[in-house]
Amino acid sequence: AGTLRCNETELKPFKNSKFDLGHSSDLAEALVSNEILPQLIYSLSEQNRFFKKSAAFVLRSVAKHSPELAKCVCDSGALE
Repeated sequence: AGTLRCNETELKPFKNSKFDLGHSSDLAEALVSNEILPQLIYSLSEQNRFFKKSAAFVLRSVAKHSPELAKCVCDSGALE
């Protein structure tokens, strides 16, 4: 069982949809509870610049919802 990786195709449903990450606390919490953040962070060093921009957008959007979610983003290693 290897580490799962998120790719650009998996991020597309979160952009320009009714599940707008910038306005949905439920979606932000789902990303945290389903352990998506560590997958995004792990893949940042191995993906192209377009993926990195999308991943950074997701991380920023999750963190801005609440202090608790911001702590989850920090705890997942996003600031290292």
